[in-house]
Formats: sequence, structure tokens, C-alpha cells
Amino acid sequence: MSLQYEKEETVKNVLGYRFVVPNDTFSVARKENQCFCVNKSRSLDGGFGCLKDGLVDLTTCTAYCMIQEYKV
Repeated sequence: MSLQYEKEETVKNVLGYRFVVPNDTFSVARKENQCFCVNKSRSLDGGFGCLKDGLVDLTTCTAYCMIQEYKV
């Protein structure tokens, strides 16, 4: 996962640097993210396919059904 520098920020008188995750980090449109689509997620019409951008199906990584959301 890559991070992008956003800005300098001071918290409790300590200067730091804020880095953020790019909005398209888990976009299935990016070739390097195709591995996140395992076609085991059920869509609203009942078929199997990829989840929408910002959602990651962690079912294959855990022993139970779990979907992680990344707010954009």
C-alpha cells in the first residue's frame, strides 16, 4: 500500500507529517488490485463478482465473512 504526503501538521506542539492513502488504493480498475476481486462476493442481483470501489472482501483472509470499507 502506498502513502502520499498531504501536509505538515502540529499536534500538541509536535510537528509531524500527514500521509494519506490514495482514494483509488483498492479500486478494481487498477491492474495491480485485481487480486482483491476473488469473484466470491454476492451482488444485489444475486450473482458473484467484484465489490464496488472502496470495499474489500476479506472472506478468503479470515474464517468468517467480513467486508472492509474504505471511505473516500
